[in-house]
Amino acid sequence: MAKIAFILVSGFPLMSFSATLEPLRAANHISNQKLFDLSLHSDGGGWVSSSGGMAVETQDLPQATEDLSHLFVVAGGHVDQWRSRRIDACIRRTARHGATIGGITAGPFFLARAGLLTDRRFTIHWEHVDLFQEMFPLLTPEPARFVRDGNRVTCGGGIAALDLMSSLIAERADAGLAQRVSEWFLYTKGSFAGDPQRGSVSDRHIVTNSIVSAAISRMEDNIAAPLSREEIAEEMDISSRHLERLFIKYTGASFSEIYMRCRMTLAQRLLWQSTVSISDVSLASGFSSLPHFSRTFTKRYGKSPSRWRQQILEDSHWLRRQER
Repeated sequence: MAKIAFILVSGFPLMSFSATLEPLRAANHISNQKLFDLSLHSDGGGWVSSSGGMAVETQDLPQATEDLSHLFVVAGGHVDQWRSRRIDACIRRTARHGATIGGITAGPFFLARAGLLTDRRFTIHWEHVDLFQEMFPLLTPEPARFVRDGNRVTCGGGIAALDLMSSLIAERADAGLAQRVSEWFLYTKGSFAGDPQRGSVSDRHIVTNSIVSAAISRMEDNIAAPLSREEIAEEMDISSRHLERLFIKYTGASFSEIYMRCRMTLAQRLLWQSTVSISDVSLASGFSSLPHFSRTFTKRYGKSPSRWRQQILEDSHWLRRQER
């Protein structure tokens, strides 16, 4: 029997947690055996709120970790919720005993801070990549759905966690049981670990022209130091005027507007997820002038960057108060 502990961090994504826990519970039920002994923990125990407001009851962090086969950290939400010396110590202690340590969605932040991802392959949810690389510039996540590297397991979360658990069930029991568990959840078309987390640029931006898709991809890869329309047009081997016409035709917006949307999306993500200074958010979004960034952001969203961040935090604090 494999003893598996889950550490839930306030603001954890309920979908990711369910897709991690439920396949193991189903494996026990379908096999009529206790293949997996599951326990839920948090820093201090008690009720822990998910990102959607539903709370889960937990125990305090496991003390006797030498019997654990796996320890998964499930996290999401805001960077302020990802700081816990007790969780860091628990992860390190469990790792020293040889258990497999896993991070789901934003869980890899904890593994990185504990020093457990050095020289390891790993992934993290695409929404957290920019902030992760700001905090850990020497570590580079892969854009995979999940990655298993020895006794380190990381997953982008969402439904990909079900694929990860399916591989664990196949390893601990057999592939037949893993298939029956997938069918139990009406999930008959699983994905591979290395499949990308996100759809293609064409799918995400609803663009059918290959040149425009390639240009948007270059935009997304060059946010902090934006490329000019002329530079991208030269890479596409067309004139800048023709590139502009293609953008208008296939996106309904100009080249500069689409680029600004990419930059502002990153700015919002950093403001929401992190405590990075407004000045650093400005630079990461490709603005050399903080006043210019503030004016652009305010015009687009009706609030200054600092006020927008404050409102997001106030809304999340209100939600947590309602749960109590």
